[in-house]
Amino acid sequence: MPSAEQGIESVLKVEVSPDKLEARLIARGPCQGFDAQLVRRFLQEYGITEGVSEDALEKVAALKQNEGLVVARGRAAEKTIQHRIDFFFPDSGEIHLEEQTDGSIDFREIGKFNNFEEGAILAMLSPGEEGKSGIDVFGKEIPAEKLAKAKIPTGKLVGVTEDGLQAVAKASGHVCKVDGKITVLPKIQIPGDIDYSVGNIRFMGDVDVAGSVLAGFEVKAGGNLTIRGNVENATIKAGKDMTVGGVVFGRGDCIINVGGNASLIEIDSVRADVMGNLKVKNAIRHSTVRCGGNIEILSPSGVIVGGETYALEKIKTANLGSQMGTLTRITVGTNPFVHREIAETERKMNALHGKMSQVKSHISTVQRKLAKDSVPPALKELFEKLQAARDALQLEIDAADNHSNELRQKLVALGAASVDVSNILHSGVYFRIRHAQARTFSEERRVRAEDEAGEVKFNPL
Repeated sequence: MPSAEQGIESVLKVEVSPDKLEARLIARGPCQGFDAQLVRRFLQEYGITEGVSEDALEKVAALKQNEGLVVARGRAAEKTIQHRIDFFFPDSGEIHLEEQTDGSIDFREIGKFNNFEEGAILAMLSPGEEGKSGIDVFGKEIPAEKLAKAKIPTGKLVGVTEDGLQAVAKASGHVCKVDGKITVLPKIQIPGDIDYSVGNIRFMGDVDVAGSVLAGFEVKAGGNLTIRGNVENATIKAGKDMTVGGVVFGRGDCIINVGGNASLIEIDSVRADVMGNLKVKNAIRHSTVRCGGNIEILSPSGVIVGGETYALEKIKTANLGSQMGTLTRITVGTNPFVHREIAETERKMNALHGKMSQVKSHISTVQRKLAKDSVPPALKELFEKLQAARDALQLEIDAADNHSNELRQKLVALGAASVDVSNILHSGVYFRIRHAQARTFSEERRVRAEDEAGEVKFNPL
């Protein structure tokens, strides 16, 4: 290696760190007379041109034997921050599911449900940032780590927002990773009965039960619910439509709640709320059934007997009541669910009025004290707070009263209200059609009960 000046190479030794980001000079002997310009040329002969320190070059002449000095530093590449994906559901590991022909999944392959509603955010991509390149003491570029391409892995029924930063559920159901992709499973299949081996089912999507639901158990489906067997004194809720292939029976504790339409074989000693239409093949017996649509008993020998049955507009059945005169109550022409909401609103109003009485009583007491001399500031502050509480309560009472009035206006159905009995209407049946009421005391055949000028009339079909 040629020298910049005779003797400098024999006195100074160059050491470069393994990462080539630092260069040092080690003195083998005295360095007097080595000025900064001389040392710079010496370093250049070794190819060291980047990050050379002028201050360090000035100090080389003062080095003693075996002393070292850092004379050049490169610049490390900035760290690249890679994209990050955060998943908002429990990750139970990779699973591989084999779908049935109808798109359902055996719930035993899932275990615990990760219930999410349609529209829920399932994952989020946080964008990364590529670092800047560095340079070593020889002037060569040190490239930064490349920013890897990333996108949220999505499978069935999972969408991505336009900016690509969020994964969104396109249906309600169980969320998991299938073959590495976020997937919504909208339907599960229970291959047998709902019993102790299965436990209660609470699923956001559709549920298909191949067997029966045994007494004491609960099935809640956010979507459609199909039960191919019986329902025995259980609690059943479907957010949308429900179909039961067997009999629904209980001891008064069996509760059915359907957000859409329902189709069943038979109902016995059950409390059922159906927001849509209800079709029953054989019978409704000794039950409380409220329906936001129409009720139809399909069998030519079908019957409604005992209990209370409500429908918004129409009820159709072959037989109504029994030969024994079993007390049977039928109501059509009003919304049964509005009645319940009115009752709840009235309970709320009663509670608000009770609070208002207490507040007004306190206000009267404080007013009497304020009429005296030398009233403390705290008492005036209390009076203002009581007045504010009174005004707030009055607003709540007015809102509840308006809501109650609106509900009462909804009680009367818009369409014609009637009860069609295609075979026998027995005695002992109480009718309420809109605001008209009547009771049967004899047997009638093939009649339609309807409201005419405020009275229940039984006209031939």
